[in-house]
Amino acid sequence: MANIKEAKTVFEEPEAVLDHWSIIRTGDRGELHFVGILDAQKARITSPIKDFDLASMTGTTSSGRRYTLRGEAEQGTKLVSKIVDIFGGQSADWAGITFDQVEVVDPSVAAMASPAMGRC
Repeated sequence: MANIKEAKTVFEEPEAVLDHWSIIRTGDRGELHFVGILDAQKARITSPIKDFDLASMTGTTSSGRRYTLRGEAEQGTKLVSKIVDIFGGQSADWAGITFDQVEVVDPSVAAMASPAMGRC
């Protein structure tokens, strides 16, 4: 399983590529986040998505980092469930959050919520 580490600063890593990705919505806050694997080994749940372009599969999070989603969305929920549960036990931002409290959403949901679509 991939590990989690503190993310580099946006200055150190302004862009990142996620593989085996999904987009989740938190039940308590209603925020959308990218979830996936970075550099083939690091699990990542991003800060909330600020904007997302469905055509290019790129989006910017509230931290200012720009993410590219590579390949197809992760099929099923097994990997996302593991990542969310790991972050829920190890990350202060996700403390106590479990997979039961998030919803995997279609990328079009994130695109429709983007400011360019007038939703945020």
